[in-house]
Amino acid sequence: MMTRIRFGLIFSATLALLALSHGGAQALDPSGKAVGVVPSADAAGASGRRVLRVDGDIFAGDKVQTGPQGEAQILFKDQTRLVVGPNALMTIDSFVFDESNTARKITLNAAKGAFRFITGNSQKQAYSINTPAAAIGVRGTRFDFTVAANGELTFALFDGEVRMCTRDGRCRNIRGTCAVVVAAPGNAIPPSIRGDQRDPALIRQLPYVTDQTRLRRDFRVNAAGCTSRNGNASHEDRGEQVRDQRSPSRGSGGEGGGGGTGDGDGEGDGEGDGEGEGETPR
Repeated sequence: MMTRIRFGLIFSATLALLALSHGGAQALDPSGKAVGVVPSADAAGASGRRVLRVDGDIFAGDKVQTGPQGEAQILFKDQTRLVVGPNALMTIDSFVFDESNTARKITLNAAKGAFRFITGNSQKQAYSINTPAAAIGVRGTRFDFTVAANGELTFALFDGEVRMCTRDGRCRNIRGTCAVVVAAPGNAIPPSIRGDQRDPALIRQLPYVTDQTRLRRDFRVNAAGCTSRNGNASHEDRGEQVRDQRSPSRGSGGEGGGGGTGDGDGEGDGEGDGEGEGETPR
């Protein structure tokens, strides 16, 4: 009798350990890897804190942090590319893949520092990036942005489109090559700054616009004209669209603190038509 009881306890414990092991393996399934690293750069998450190295895994839930000279170039499973620049902090809040390695949901929270983001093979509705000043709903694009210590967002769009929204649902669609936006926490999203109004000091806040030499070739973009006051000025406001009416936010930002986008058509204040439809970054 005692033998059967002991065997039953051992068998149950073994099953429990196997279940935990299987669940842990799923929880620690990497979302991507670091393909370029300049010390110091580290990550902290469910797998613990570790120094990032080339080919080191990146997991959902990781906080990626860099030092004054640090940098991490991250390639995700769906070919999304992310650069975390010096003195930066970014949380990989969620990166949910299906069986084809296409992401169903990608949420990043940028707390501070300079970044570059290039969309991969997933549906455009899957992407969202939260910052203290705005939530960025991605529409298949490439852009740089910097989050200052006071939460101010400086943003440069190279191609494609994004939809920026405040916490209280005031949104603006941003389009056009070299469109630059500066947004402060608590304020509405302003129109993009035209080339002839652009202060060179503003561009210096976006370090990868002026110098991409440390980046792998597949992480570089065509930034020609973005540093010039005359560069592509006629394109920058084209198709921008503002939604001033307040719409309920379906999500709050997380660590970065941005708001969700609203649905529906907005009032256009720039040339051309724009899509008002948007997803809610969480």
